[in-house]
Formats: sequence, C-alpha cells, structure tokens
Amino acid sequence: MNQENPFLSLILPAYNAEVYLTETLDSIFSQETPFRVEVIVVNDGSTDGTLALLQDYKNRYNNLTVITTENGGPSNARNVGIQAATGEYLMFVDSDDSLQSGALARLGEMVRQSAADLLIFGFQICNLQLQRNFFYQYPTAFLHSPGEIGEKLVDLYQKNMLNQIWNKVYRRRMLLEAGVSFLPFHYGEDRLFVFEVLQHTRNLQITEEIFYNYYMRDNDSLVSKYCADKFQICCLIDERVTALTEELGHPGEAEKRILNYMYVKSVISCATNLFGRTCPLLHAQKRKALAAMLEHPRVREALRALPPQTNTKFRLLARVLSWRNVTVAYFVMWASTKVMRMAPAVFIKAKHAENLAEQKE
Repeated sequence: MNQENPFLSLILPAYNAEVYLTETLDSIFSQETPFRVEVIVVNDGSTDGTLALLQDYKNRYNNLTVITTENGGPSNARNVGIQAATGEYLMFVDSDDSLQSGALARLGEMVRQSAADLLIFGFQICNLQLQRNFFYQYPTAFLHSPGEIGEKLVDLYQKNMLNQIWNKVYRRRMLLEAGVSFLPFHYGEDRLFVFEVLQHTRNLQITEEIFYNYYMRDNDSLVSKYCADKFQICCLIDERVTALTEELGHPGEAEKRILNYMYVKSVISCATNLFGRTCPLLHAQKRKALAAMLEHPRVREALRALPPQTNTKFRLLARVLSWRNVTVAYFVMWASTKVMRMAPAVFIKAKHAENLAEQKE
C-alpha cells in the first residue's frame, strides 16, 4: 500500500472480541489493493484480551488505528469511527465476520469507476451450527437518481439488502455533510442508518458479487435475546421506510402490500420476543404487551392489507394476530417460540428459504 491519503476506511467496533478478532483482521490485512486502506478499530471498553491483540496488530501494520472508548455500544463505536475516518469511502466490518479474498480491490475499483455515493454488494450468511451457507444477492445495476432508487427501494428492502450496514460502501463526505449517524439502539440501528443514508444518496451502484461473510454462531440466540423496546423500534423502522418510499417516489399498491408484509413479519418477531429465555416480564406483563401490539392501529391496518401469496407459517401466525384474541395469540406465540428453541435448525432453514424465495420473485 502506498502513502497517499486513504481511499477506503474500514471501521470495526470491537467489544470483548478476542476470540474471533484475529480471523477478521487477517481477512482484512491479507488484502492487496492499488490504493491505501486505513483500518480503524474502536475498542468499546473491552475487558478481555482485545486491546492487547489490537496492540500486537498495530505493531505490525502502520495503517491500523486503535481507539479505546468507554463501553457505549456498537452505535457509539461506529459513530466514533466515522468521525476518525479520513478515506474517500468507508465500510463497516463486524469484529466476528470476514471479508472474502480480493474484496477490497474489487470494491475500490467499482466505486472509483462509478463515483457512486453508495455501493451495495452481495454477502453470505455462514451458519456454523448447520454447516451451511446462505447467499444473498441482487442483480447488478446502476441507479442514476433518487427517483430510480425509489423504484427499487421496496424490492431491495424485501430481498434483505438494506437490513445490514456491512454489505455497503459509503461516500464519507456524504455522511458527514448530511450528519448521518447511528442511533443509540441495540436493535434496528443498522436499518435506520441505511434508510437515513438513502435519503441523501444521489446515485446507487449495486453488484451481485459476494464480498462479505457474516457468521451465525449461535442459533439459539435468535429466540433467546430480549429487547424491551423492540416493538417501538419496529414501528419506527416502518415509519422511516414508508416515508422514504414516498419521498423518493409514489409507491403503488404492490409496494404498499410488501411494506405491510415486512411490517407484520417484524410484529411477529416482536411477539415471539416476549417469550425468549432472557425476557424478564411476568405473565401479566407479557399479556399486556401483546395486547398493545394487537390493538395498535398500524398492526391492524397491515394485517388487513397483507398480500395473498405469503407462506403458510406466516399466514397462520398473521391470522392469529388478526383475531385480536390475547389468550389465543399468547399461546400460539409461546408455542412457536418453544418450537424454535427446541429445533432452531428447522427454524433457520425455513427463515432463509423464505428470504431466498423472496429474492427470486
């Protein structure tokens, strides 16, 4: 790597990441590029050997910057990284994932040629317990204006290309001038960040090439982690993506049906969230929270306007919610969570099969 100003900045938040961080960093520093890359790792108050490991890498690589902060969560760590970055473009990498060989050179070449504000690329989810990979891609395209982006927005959202921050390359100046930053949430902050970025994106490049490996190491965590404000955040996500769709164009009935479908999917996830192992709520509190979801005006609207071609499991759970019977919904969501916990592999395969089927539509 030569000594010119960095063209690309990679931002990694790291909290107690000692176990997996070596694989992640090796996948980055093994890359060869014709331009300079800076790597910024924000050590988010780690209490294990993360900092010592980073110091060892810093002694070996002069393009590594290590910033240590008090523990403030990944959103704060990423915001710190954005402010410290000096590259023309930047990317985010999670501390337990990896880049594919040749990823940085190819991505840099693409944005240099296109001068895009934002680049979206393919990725694979590597489920280590199932020993199976799931591939997510979108057809290669260049969208020249916000109007063209608006035409593809709902489809990109449905096909799982907007829910992550790490399958994208961002023009740094655009983020700084627009004041885009991560909200201090522990759920949904990535989607909200991407939606805010898209508000300020003048053109968008999409490549179906896969460059990122996301590792799913603990299937049980999908049904055991509890987020107290998950439903409120899901409502905010729905509001933001709906507003963005209207801002970038005039969504038709098909797009509205898809947004209803995506919202109801998130509501079902919020309902099952009440029955995760780490949920501290008592029986009566769970019933109250579930009742609030069932009576929420947006939930009732979305359930009435669901598209007909939804899969059987989803249709069944949505139908239960539409009855607005708290006792029945409570039992069905509890049972659904129980099944997911007992047979997570079945749940994961079904989830990805559904997502991949949506990609092909």
